[in-house]
Amino acid sequence: MSYSQGFKGMGYVPLSQRTTKPTNRTTKSSLLSLPPELRNNIYEFALLTTVPLPRFSASLSTRVPTLLHVNQKIRDEAISIYYGRAAIELLVHQRRLWQFTVWAESLDERARKYLLSNSEIKWRVYVDKKDKP
Repeated sequence: MSYSQGFKGMGYVPLSQRTTKPTNRTTKSSLLSLPPELRNNIYEFALLTTVPLPRFSASLSTRVPTLLHVNQKIRDEAISIYYGRAAIELLVHQRRLWQFTVWAESLDERARKYLLSNSEIKWRVYVDKKDKP
């Protein structure tokens, strides 16, 4: 019994007997080809969480989700969801308030506007015990 005979019952057709050639068609799928309402659902799923995510501290880098770096159109669409509605925890040490100021000023105007309107922000300012009066 040959190799190809063993696969006949499984729909195997040897290359020499195939009547159609494989196509080189590739289906391109793009997030931007989806309707805006569906894209917003995807952004919400990817960016929103009920657990506050630390986004600023002296020991943590100011991480921005990768999705906001894909391209300008996606950033324009998703920035209001991330900065305006995400549960964000801002960790600031009293001696490092200047770093927070530098970080906040580095955000573009829209991000700052959405951040200020976000009711899900949790602020935590750390104070050293030795600095208390």
